[in-house]
Amino acid sequence: MITLKRLKKALAMIGAIIVTGAGLLVAAPSAVADEVTCDSGFGAKVPVLMVHGFGSNPRMWAEGDPSMDKSLQPMNNMYVARAFDYEKNHFDWIAGHDDKGGTDAIGYRLAATIDCLSQASKKGGGAGKVVIVAHSMGGLATLYASWQTMNGRKIVDELAGVVTIATPYLGSDLATLAGDWRGFCATPLIVSFGTPNRTQEVEKCQTGESIAAMQMGSPQLSKLPRQFPAGVPVRAIAGEVRLTAQLLFAPIAVSLGGDIVVPVSSATARYTNTGSGDGNTVFPCAAPIIPVPYNTVAFTIGNMAFNAPSCWHNEIYKNATVQEVVKRSVAQFIASVQGTMTDFYGLQLRLPSGWKVKSLSDTKDASDTAHCTTPSVCASFSVYGPQYLSNLGSSWLQAMSDLPECSADDESHHDASIFGPIVAKGTRTVGGKEVKYYEAQLCAAGYPQETMRMWKVDQPNLLIVTTAGRGQDVSNIDALLENASWK
Repeated sequence: MITLKRLKKALAMIGAIIVTGAGLLVAAPSAVADEVTCDSGFGAKVPVLMVHGFGSNPRMWAEGDPSMDKSLQPMNNMYVARAFDYEKNHFDWIAGHDDKGGTDAIGYRLAATIDCLSQASKKGGGAGKVVIVAHSMGGLATLYASWQTMNGRKIVDELAGVVTIATPYLGSDLATLAGDWRGFCATPLIVSFGTPNRTQEVEKCQTGESIAAMQMGSPQLSKLPRQFPAGVPVRAIAGEVRLTAQLLFAPIAVSLGGDIVVPVSSATARYTNTGSGDGNTVFPCAAPIIPVPYNTVAFTIGNMAFNAPSCWHNEIYKNATVQEVVKRSVAQFIASVQGTMTDFYGLQLRLPSGWKVKSLSDTKDASDTAHCTTPSVCASFSVYGPQYLSNLGSSWLQAMSDLPECSADDESHHDASIFGPIVAKGTRTVGGKEVKYYEAQLCAAGYPQETMRMWKVDQPNLLIVTTAGRGQDVSNIDALLENASWK
């Protein structure tokens, strides 16, 4: 590994012309059928976006006492955003017709909404991260959205964490029992007889794919990603209904293995376990079997009725215990991304909890250095200030451009010339400002090959440098710099 000391020595011994402009290749913005809008003006708070499930709508988050949105409102440093709404096309599959995707697909529009909130967060001085709380099919839409790219930005880089409640990752018991879902669509379980335009709704259901797609082992489910992208912590919550009754003098209880709609094994199939608010939670509850139905029954069989239990599919998000689990996860997600605001020569970076400042120069004649606390995974970086670059001289960049190519057996690269020629790679974004970006190979004999990455900022005169060894992720550096702001 090239040490910071060796890198400084090399820079000091190399004498650059003033950097000239370079071209920039920008990916064309991703088009969305309907213009995506989102909340803004929430400052540096972390937005929480709630995503409803099949057959529901955003109003579900206001149900219960307390409701999910009210339970989250008192939390510090967070903002409950306007919920994502796909009520009008919930019969469609999240990835579009026949899983071919498309800009009007539920999952695609969700990705665009996440990106919209992320950009609003950055403009407000926030971390540009979004927390998702999703119920049922909304969790599948979130899984799909997490792998998308919007306007050249990866959604995975804009997610602080995900909480899914009763999401059928492996499928739904009820959807599987439906068999031929076209007939199932005509039942009041899906479309109420009292619903206006019921015929039209039944037709939408029968031509849509969502019910068939949520059947166990469906082709649509098998085509979804196997897991959320690395780096996204996921808390998966499941309900387990237990039927209870009194048999003579002894109580009996029989577990249904899920929330009547989704099995526990399906709802907890995609959690992560990093200790940062993720994990899985199974919430059990009793469902008394009673001889006479009454207003709160979930369903009836013959003359027996099942009281609507607090952990069944359409009630679990109203439960205070579940809401508390959601609150704890959201709080940990927020804490992990807000971090500490640090000033690097006027460049303000919000370092997450997984980072720390190793050195912050008082004289500004040396570099300020930030270190990732898991260096085997992610790279660290240094910022060289105006005084340091002034002392270095005006010819270092040109000298680096004229260096010879790396040679594995070339001892001439042993000391000062520890890298091959610097190569202009266009421009990158640092705190909303376009800056010149360069790369060079570090190739001293006896060292593993690494890549030196450099961001040159003209006003103020700064140089940001990082080296990435094998297995190290440099996307975190890009994300930190993109989320930066200037004094």
